[in-house]
Amino acid sequence: MAQSHPVLLEGRQPDYNDVLTTIRTKRYSMNADLLLSVLIGYLLGSIPFTQVVAKSVKGIDLREVGSLNVGGRNLIRNAGLGWGLVGGILDGIKGMAAIAVAQAMAIPTPMAFLAGMAAVAGHNWPIWLGFRGGKGLATALGVALWVIPIQALISFGVALAIFLPTRNILLTALTGFISLFLTIEILSPTNDYRLLAWGLFIVVLIASFPDILRKLRISGGVQEYMRNPNRVYEEEAKERERDD
Repeated sequence: MAQSHPVLLEGRQPDYNDVLTTIRTKRYSMNADLLLSVLIGYLLGSIPFTQVVAKSVKGIDLREVGSLNVGGRNLIRNAGLGWGLVGGILDGIKGMAAIAVAQAMAIPTPMAFLAGMAAVAGHNWPIWLGFRGGKGLATALGVALWVIPIQALISFGVALAIFLPTRNILLTALTGFISLFLTIEILSPTNDYRLLAWGLFIVVLIASFPDILRKLRISGGVQEYMRNPNRVYEEEAKERERDD
């Protein structure tokens, strides 16, 4: 049932200024809710579950071991597969929760997707860890699973098929996102979902730039990483020990 304008209930025709005031009030309220949902998404994403798990079970700081990355892959390498999966699942839940909160606040699509992107940004640059986080892959997967579960599951399966034999997280991430783009075009070619996929990809890519540039500065670094990613991390760790 359509709502009546308040001035009509008073028995008079709506004034143009009254209508403008109502529109502006609703717009400001929506903008405030959107900003709040983005802030909540960032704070949810910035909860460093992998770091908490690493500290709790191994007493280590992921920012100081392995790839220096506060993410599931580094947690697996330093705490074992089981704990790595626990951290990765918790990181994925952060992305789901960010979108769920935005939707509960009645933020319309695709604006609600900004909360999910903010969650990935929160994971990558968490305020609690001096803005030193991970790459956001698990959190991005959680966002995608909440919004487009079939496409996300297919993409995850393709990415996993690349990761298991190669252990190459950069190649895995690239393959996963390409698969996500393609499945969206095949199953649900809408601009909203395209925006979501590209937004997640860009946030993950920005967080990956320092790692990529570091390997580009090393002669043969990229080629060696593609062949044996673990060896590159081991060599980088040895160099840090020598510098210390």
